[in-house]
Amino acid sequence: MNRKCRGVLLGLALMMIVGWGEPALAQEPPTGTSAPSPIPTADGSHVRVDGVLAEPLDVGCPVEGVLLVDTLLYVACGEGGVAIYDLSDTRGAQLLRRGRIEGQALGFFRAGERVFVTFAQTTARPVD
Repeated sequence: MNRKCRGVLLGLALMMIVGWGEPALAQEPPTGTSAPSPIPTADGSHVRVDGVLAEPLDVGCPVEGVLLVDTLLYVACGEGGVAIYDLSDTRGAQLLRRGRIEGQALGFFRAGERVFVTFAQTTARPVD
């Protein structure tokens, strides 16, 4: 048996041992934990963060994606780049930074403590 097959069989055996595929059971959250973070939603050029913003925030661009990290709201504006808002002030959101990126900003993801923007870029190469 080659090395790759042994690795696959070992992985399958491990999944069976740890109960891969068993249904997850709902549990009550431990006492003293905070409520889950609000999830921002976008509609056109407006972003809503229920429980944080009293009114939808007009970001002035077509919203492609959003991410809320603590009190910072990251907004992907397609060809318009990226905008970052501070939502900690109860009087309203404050624009911290807006800037263009290479390509079209589509969304965000976190890796550790850093936030990365996902983007699309049009390129061309000769066929022959």
